[in-house]
Amino acid sequence: MAARRSNAATLIVSIVMACGLWAYVTLTRTYEDDIDVPITVVPPAGQTIISNVPMSVSTRVRTSGLQIANLLLYNHPKTCTLALAEQAQDEPNAFRISNATLVSQLAASLGVRVLSVSPVDITLRTGTPELKSVPLVVSHGIMCRPGFIMPSEPRADRASVTLRGIKEVLEPLTQWSTKKIILDDVHESLTIDVPLSDSLRSMVDVMPKTVRVHFPVQQVADVTIEDVEITLAKGLADMGYVIRPGRLRVTLRGGVQDLSELTRLDLRCQISAVPTNGVVVPVVTCPRGMRVISTFPRTVLLVRRQVASLRNSSDESP
Repeated sequence: MAARRSNAATLIVSIVMACGLWAYVTLTRTYEDDIDVPITVVPPAGQTIISNVPMSVSTRVRTSGLQIANLLLYNHPKTCTLALAEQAQDEPNAFRISNATLVSQLAASLGVRVLSVSPVDITLRTGTPELKSVPLVVSHGIMCRPGFIMPSEPRADRASVTLRGIKEVLEPLTQWSTKKIILDDVHESLTIDVPLSDSLRSMVDVMPKTVRVHFPVQQVADVTIEDVEITLAKGLADMGYVIRPGRLRVTLRGGVQDLSELTRLDLRCQISAVPTNGVVVPVVTCPRGMRVISTFPRTVLLVRRQVASLRNSSDESP
């Protein structure tokens, strides 16, 4: 029995060693593969880029299988920086990054042999930059835990940002957004640093690069407010109309903190039209982030009383 266990252990060790030897031989062989390498282009001093800059270039490399696996799966290629001031000018304010430059820069960045690059070369135009201030928009996808809500939109620590670029690029831009923030199961307010979007990378410089954003989150609650006054538009009041009854009981739903500070003076209900049957469904306007669940009574009656001046003139007639 002991000899049988010894033979099984020897077999397992042999298989493991064979697999390790096969993996070593396979990974140390030389292969060719395509790797996407992110790039960034630095314009000359005092200028900005007005052409579209590719986010990355497809690079054909030749190296060991171990190195290729490392670049594809673990240590992804770092961004390769290209300085336009070091490139040849085809014409005023136009720079061409040649294929030879791309190959040598990428080889130095990756530390492997580079066979080819796509695109073959890159031509970019530059111009004199201007500054423009635009409103900031917080882009988000916030999912609150059941029983919680975000009663108002997220608030950044600044209302606008400054864009730097050439006039032709800046003119159509009317706002700028943060990178989209995705959060799930949020059950309390939080404040985080959020980077700004880089959708026009190398063409538009944004200042600042990050902003602090507050996400207000509160537990959901209901509250009932008594004696909410119903008012009439001035024209109806002058015509002698009155409301019966003139006050409502209103139930609202919203964040528990906001509801705790709510009073009947924060609610508004005004009637501005006369229905044919005189029955009106009152519509209550409440602060943002809340909603009306119910009103009591559900309907009120709009009636017209006889104007005193008309009654007096009728009594004086023969």
